[in-house]
Amino acid sequence: MRAMELLTILSVDFQHDVVQDIKVELQNKIAPIGKVEQQEGCLVLMATDGNMKPLTTKEIVTTLMLNKSLQLVKKAEISEPIYGCRVVDRSLIL
Repeated sequence: MRAMELLTILSVDFQHDVVQDIKVELQNKIAPIGKVEQQEGCLVLMATDGNMKPLTTKEIVTTLMLNKSLQLVKKAEISEPIYGCRVVDRSLIL
């Protein structure tokens, strides 16, 4: 999934007040996004760990808008491409 595709999904979900925040699922655990960085032509979304403060939805959307053409990847120990998303309890899970 590219950042532009996620922005399209978010624009519809935010208009209908379906989603309040964005999270990633890594190794069957759902966590807020704590860091987003560009690496090797991809936009890497990293879950919060320990003392890391989660990014706000506004910060995530701004980063997506600045990097629309990049492929999205989620990362813990290993990187995984993001192929889709789902809504659970008003959170968009990638």
